[in-house]
Amino acid sequence: MLLKDIIVNTKTVEVDFPGLDGFKVSIAAISREVSRKLKEESETTKIDPALRMSVTELDENKFLEKFASAAIKGWSGLKMKYLSELLLVDASKIEDLESEVDFSLENVVELLKHSQIFDTWINEQVFNIERFRD
Repeated sequence: MLLKDIIVNTKTVEVDFPGLDGFKVSIAAISREVSRKLKEESETTKIDPALRMSVTELDENKFLEKFASAAIKGWSGLKMKYLSELLLVDASKIEDLESEVDFSLENVVELLKHSQIFDTWINEQVFNIERFRD
């Protein structure tokens, strides 16, 4: 048997976000291969006029969007009232604190960009192999 025949590059599990009752996130494991691919797809090549040669740079916004799409497959129970525990919000624009934040790639990216707590937690989860074992 070849190892390549049994390796799973991704698996999805639902995890409770600590301290926010009912907030569950469906996350996918990110393998080293997937992580490398996301990074490569997010790189741009530019000409550095001072060096007069091409330079490869990571487009952080592009990487964040690709990472969010690969790592977070859904969520439920993220109530508007929880947002103030994750990031700074204008509470006067929230009509119903018990309503849930819709899951969308745009909302995931914004939460990852603006919430150090959520970003750190997601990274701990997706790279923790124990989380994805049967």
